Amino acid sequence: MKVYCCLFLLAFALDSMAAPLKIGFSTSIETVDTPPQDAVSRVLIFALDQIPATKIKYEFVGLSRAREWQLVKAKQDLCLYNKVKNAEREQHLIFSRFPISVFPPNRLIVAANNRLPQQVSLRQVINSSQLKIGIANGRSYGNLLDQEIDSMRTAMFVLNGTDVDRRLIEMLATKKLDGIIDFSAAFFSRLSSLGGSATQKFSVHRLNSAQESLYGYVGCSNTSSGRAAIGLLDATFKLPEVYAFMIALYREQFPPEETPLVIQELESRFKEE
Repeated sequence: MKVYCCLFLLAFALDSMAAPLKIGFSTSIETVDTPPQDAVSRVLIFALDQIPATKIKYEFVGLSRAREWQLVKAKQDLCLYNKVKNAEREQHLIFSRFPISVFPPNRLIVAANNRLPQQVSLRQVINSSQLKIGIANGRSYGNLLDQEIDSMRTAMFVLNGTDVDRRLIEMLATKKLDGIIDFSAAFFSRLSSLGGSATQKFSVHRLNSAQESLYGYVGCSNTSSGRAAIGLLDATFKLPEVYAFMIALYREQFPPEETPLVIQELESRFKEE
């Protein structure tokens, strides 16, 4: 019995002395002197802060989408977040069980004076209206819309690098682009952070090939550190306070007409799990 107790105490002591997991989270912003302040990042940070500092230490790393995937495929210890699951990504990433975001379908956002119908075909907009539409390279817009974009990529403006979403909005606002594809709530939130408030200058249109809501997950490299990080996050996402924080924040962030759908989608996904 004494030997057993000694072994137990030794194991406990070694576990408590183990160095915390160190992991980086990729963000598209150019500077990481301060943590990202968008809604999804705030949910992630709140969840991470519920994990004892003795278990994990994290930092945000400013990377382009192309660079973050290079590191993931090279088996570097890195986590990505707000990522849509698909078969290609699941070859390289271990995803969290629970989503940290849900967005209504992507929309086509154009200058209001283009007078497009409320629902449009992306192919028709590009071919018939001859509008210059911008997209972010490496981003998933949803299964069907991704397929349509891939078939028309050469006719679209594809932007690479960091801060790509902000830069696309700036190009649209300065009329260097006729339109972009984005989540409407995310677009107007970023526009506001850039000092823009004239929502009447832009119109939002449903796309025929974008009908499904999209969930964003945390995905970490398939390494021992990546798997450990997902294990810690999966346990944390189940905490009632994390779920409550997420719901309250998204109630504030989304436009009134989209909030009920967002909350309903999140509630159903967490109940399924």
